[in-house]
Amino acid sequence: MPETNIDPSHPATPSWGNQPEPIRGGRTTVARAAAIVAIALALAACNSSTPTPVPSFVSTPKPVVTPPSPTPSPTPQLVKSITLVGDVLEPSAASLSGLAWKGVQDSASAIGAKATLVQPATNAELAAAVDSAAAGDRAVVVTIGAAGAAPVATAAVAHPDVQFIELDVALAGDAPASGAPTGNAPANVHGIVFDEAEAGYLAGFVAASFSTSGKVGFAGTFSADSASANYSAGFAAGAKLARPSGTAATILAGAAYSPDHGRTAAAALVKSGADLVSAATGVVGIAALREACSRKARLVAIETDAWQTVPDVRSCLVASILLRYDIAVGSAISTLASGGSLAAMTVAGLSSGEISISDLHADAPAGFAATLAGVLAALENNPPRASAQPVSAKP
Repeated sequence: MPETNIDPSHPATPSWGNQPEPIRGGRTTVARAAAIVAIALALAACNSSTPTPVPSFVSTPKPVVTPPSPTPSPTPQLVKSITLVGDVLEPSAASLSGLAWKGVQDSASAIGAKATLVQPATNAELAAAVDSAAAGDRAVVVTIGAAGAAPVATAAVAHPDVQFIELDVALAGDAPASGAPTGNAPANVHGIVFDEAEAGYLAGFVAASFSTSGKVGFAGTFSADSASANYSAGFAAGAKLARPSGTAATILAGAAYSPDHGRTAAAALVKSGADLVSAATGVVGIAALREACSRKARLVAIETDAWQTVPDVRSCLVASILLRYDIAVGSAISTLASGGSLAAMTVAGLSSGEISISDLHADAPAGFAATLAGVLAALENNPPRASAQPVSAKP
């Protein structure tokens, strides 16, 4: 029912429809009526012994019938199910898949949707899981990494009403300045990538700030890996800001899934004089962090919180630069649930809270907090993109 503003100084008089005019004349009219009734009663008494009923002059008002308020149409629930198909063999709660799952759960709870996690053991299982999830009612399907790109492309065509979110996959459309799109994609597929150069920049700045020797190093994977290229370029730029006279080296392991190669790269960095080593927390990077710690170097991790994912290096860990998959995927789902649209490509970064720094696990040098605050403010206003390499899935 529409809301009515009532002026208390002029009370509203309800309208009852076409009512008879009220009897006017005050007490004089009533007295005359009473006299007529008395005469009628006297005559009736003379002619009959049966009393004649007295007509009533008291009017009984009609009951007020309030029309029912119209029931508002319920807001349609645009998202009813959210399925995260995790990366192959990545079950840890603190892993990238684990962070994405937290974002899915939080979003589902907020909008009243059903959340489902699928942890495939093989690429074939991943493809089947994507197709199965797409059959859900008002569904959103979330995947991580390049392995999900082909299954998503197929399912998106077969299910045009389902929305697909691909983390760490660059799609055609709004390509980031630091990367090139991987190809055209259906309108219901949305890629989210992280500004790897920005994350590397923060890692380099922290590493050089805590370095005693002024020599720091980044252990990457292989030359064709765009993530390593972006991290490395950002790392060198951030280290240069903190220590203009210092040096920042990068050594590539030459592989994506070989712990031995990671250990070899880290050993070479420490032997070259680096007293602080940085690496992403993939297979190669974790091995590199462990090797560097065993050689008494301190560490700055990138991607996940190494305090949780690699607890055996806590004694060496200074900080982790975090890619907040939970915030990124939660923001995307919230947009879809509210009826908004997502771009083909979104670049997640510091300014949107999707890249951050963990707690420090070592005493900071004098003035570090103030300098870091200035760096963070500068990055929020003008994020650096130090590499022209395309953004791609993390190895």
